[in-house]
Amino acid sequence: MKPRDLLIGFLAGLVLSAIAYWALLRPGPASDPAAGATSATGQSNSNPPGTADSGSRHSANDTQPIPGDRQPVAALLAGLASAEVNRNQPGSIRRLLVDLERLKAQGPAALPAIREFLRSAQDADYDGFGGREWAGSHVPSEFVIPPSLRLGLLETVKQIGGPEAESILLDELRVTGRGVEVAYIAGALQEMAPDRHREAVFAAARDLLSMPLPNRAPNALDRSDREFLFGVLKNAKNESYLSGAREQLLQPDGRIDRPALSYVQSLLGPETVTVATQLWNDPRLPNREKASVARLATDYVGVSAEADGIFEAALQEPGVSSGQRRDLIDDLTERGLPSRRRLSAAELPVVEHRLALIDRLAAADVEPAMAQAFKKAREDLQRTREAILKLPTPGSK
Repeated sequence: MKPRDLLIGFLAGLVLSAIAYWALLRPGPASDPAAGATSATGQSNSNPPGTADSGSRHSANDTQPIPGDRQPVAALLAGLASAEVNRNQPGSIRRLLVDLERLKAQGPAALPAIREFLRSAQDADYDGFGGREWAGSHVPSEFVIPPSLRLGLLETVKQIGGPEAESILLDELRVTGRGVEVAYIAGALQEMAPDRHREAVFAAARDLLSMPLPNRAPNALDRSDREFLFGVLKNAKNESYLSGAREQLLQPDGRIDRPALSYVQSLLGPETVTVATQLWNDPRLPNREKASVARLATDYVGVSAEADGIFEAALQEPGVSSGQRRDLIDDLTERGLPSRRRLSAAELPVVEHRLALIDRLAAADVEPAMAQAFKKAREDLQRTREAILKLPTPGSK
């Protein structure tokens, strides 16, 4: 079994045990609802008139805490704020999940207190939960274990739902300074009110993206801040920050802003070659970033003469290491091409152009490592060409 599968199984077990633990804390129904039960000490356990039985199921619309089943919202929030959660201490995770479930069970009655707590800006990051394992710029809509207290509360607000919950999420969208929270709220609002708050979401993402890049963030969530923010815009194919992203591609310290580059490429497609050319010719571009620009251009080798030029220049560039050159040659076999299962006749001119380019460059006096890389790339591309030629032609049976 893979380590990831073991982790998922472990976390799922924690969730199930937390639910079971919460259920055990709830008293069972009285054996005689009409008369009430009597304890071993002779004390009656019947409920006062007008109150619900403590063992009954309660709807999300209940507004009063029920003794034995519900804690006051303020007490739950205080406990969550002071709790120490450690992935090496399963009991601490279980308590977190139980308290969040109790909070959700309060329904809309819990929302005013949650709103005030969120306004206080109190938070606790649960390091190790979320961030690293999330694919690309996607923030999940539901957490097995929330990666922070605020994200756990935002999820609780979404699960409670209703107009006030929607209002709380909008308020936090306007004031939060974390990209991960903007991305989560964007998804939550889209679930609750499809397309109603798109412009507010885009405005929040643009506001944070326009701020100077921070130095290395203390945890995985904030280190991926710009991926999350650009992901909000990219997933919606929103072009409102395209010019800003292009201005931020090359940072003052010479770093390429990769999330910005990914966003630009997703919108411009083949026109990204023009951006790559501008970066390659920018005197501020340090040697350590030249291979990254060349790799971007490799997507369009065989489609754009500009891309061909950057690729060839990179193979001669002293700032590009021998290993990076081999990687660029190998990239010709995959970048800018679909997988074997999705090949079509449309890719044949690109593949044949790349084969001819390899033959021309390999004929020059190159180092043995590059010669070997050219040979391997040619073999791979030749197999791709043969696979395309074997595809049935349109109209054939």
